[in-house]
Amino acid sequence: MSEPLRFDGRVVLITGGARGMGRAHADLLASRGASVLISDVGIDLYGNGGDDSIVAEAVAAIKAQGGTVEGHSADLMQEEGARDAVRRAIDQFGRIDALVHNAGFTLGSMPFEGESLDRLDKQLGVNVRAGYALVQEAWPHFQKQGGGSVILTGSTAMYGLPRSTPYSAAKAGYLGLARALAGEGAPQAIRVNAIAPAGATRMSDNMPASAFRDWFTATMRPELVSPLVAWLAHPDCTISGETFVVGGGRVARTLFSETEGYVNPAMTIESLRDNQDAVMSADRQRPIPTFQSSMDIAMELFGFDPGGDAIGFSGKAGS
Repeated sequence: MSEPLRFDGRVVLITGGARGMGRAHADLLASRGASVLISDVGIDLYGNGGDDSIVAEAVAAIKAQGGTVEGHSADLMQEEGARDAVRRAIDQFGRIDALVHNAGFTLGSMPFEGESLDRLDKQLGVNVRAGYALVQEAWPHFQKQGGGSVILTGSTAMYGLPRSTPYSAAKAGYLGLARALAGEGAPQAIRVNAIAPAGATRMSDNMPASAFRDWFTATMRPELVSPLVAWLAHPDCTISGETFVVGGGRVARTLFSETEGYVNPAMTIESLRDNQDAVMSADRQRPIPTFQSSMDIAMELFGFDPGGDAIGFSGKAGS
């Protein structure tokens, strides 16, 4: 049997860590020796209100189990609130080794014609904007320590969830953020990944009674998401720039690829009409590894060799 993975001497910041999946992450990591800072304002499912007692209760429960944990309460949608969460982790424990941005809320479904920029701003704020500020504050500390890990909590809504356009747009933003930061962080052993979890939390509590709800609640237990989060946070893990779907005991890698497509330097509208099947065919796909530019594929298909030119695309000279 292999040795259990431990986090002794490691510090993990978990946003939205007082309930649901975030709490499951905190429980697991603390049980494996991590010092955990839970940042949570105790808002309701729709992002309203706030209750500091929620994080206090989570901290007390984990401490009662012998875990090392502290709480933090600030609005992560405000830049200073997000940055302060990172500062508090460092003030409390002297360092930060992993950041799990799990905080989020739903706004409920709505037809696109009824949507507003305010609803979009709220979703971008708690997801991409807060994540951006959290990582930016932690980044120099990761650099000084010689590494660190970031896990951004997205959603399969990134594939496109009708009547939830702001949520889909915000969660999809994690894909580019994770891959861009993974590229920058690679030389300094800073790893950045995204997950799209399924867990029976407060959102599933609002589902109408049905056989599906019963199955979902029994199968998609929040604690089955936490092993992936812990593995991505562990220093032994080398994965970076990836997105994983996780839930119910299943973990799957989300792949990014382009079809080989249709190449015609004399392209016309009519030639596209006549060759649409070649553009759309998935028979010959070109996976795009992290950091690789689509232009790398185009250069290959057009037969262009950049040689030693510093063109700046990943995998080429000067990148």
